[in-house]
Amino acid sequence: MDFEQVIRTRRSVRKYKTDTVPREIIKNILSDSVSFAPSAKNLQPYKFLVYKDIKERQQIVSLCKANVFMANAPYIIVGLANQETCYPTNAGYMATDLIDFSIVFYQILLSANNEGLATCWIGAFEGEKMEKHLGIKPPWRIVALTPIGYADESPIIKPRKAPSEVIEWK
Repeated sequence: MDFEQVIRTRRSVRKYKTDTVPREIIKNILSDSVSFAPSAKNLQPYKFLVYKDIKERQQIVSLCKANVFMANAPYIIVGLANQETCYPTNAGYMATDLIDFSIVFYQILLSANNEGLATCWIGAFEGEKMEKHLGIKPPWRIVALTPIGYADESPIIKPRKAPSEVIEWK
C-alpha cells in the first residue's frame, strides 16, 4: 500500500478471524516499527510482549473489561513503557515515556495495516491486575494492548472533526 492508503484505511477492528498469521510477519512488523521509531534522546523506553497461546490470551482478555473480541485474534501485543529510562523533562515539565510509546505503538498499528492485518488500540484494562498476572514490575507499566490478526469485519469510518476545527494557521 502507499502511505496515504495505509493511513486512510486503518481502522479499529473488533472482529477477527481465527486464521493463523505467520510469526515472521508479526516479527517483521515489530522489528521494523521499533527499529525506526523516533524517541526522545533515542532512549526507547518501551517494550512489547507478544502472546500467541490461546489460554494466555483468554486470561489477558479477562482483564480487559468488555473487550472479549480480542481472544479471537491469533496474537495479543502488550505494550509497556518505562518512565525511569525515558527523557524526564520534555518541554520542561513532563516525561516522554507515553509520547515515545505512542509513536512506536501507532507505527505498529500502521505497519500491521500495511501487511493486511487488523488491530485495535486497547486502553480499557485492569492495569494493576494485568501487571500482576503478567509479572510486570515497576518501573515498567502497561500502556496499551492490541489484538493483531485478519479482520472479520470492515468497520466504517466514524465521523471526525473537520480539519478546520483542529488546525489553526497563524
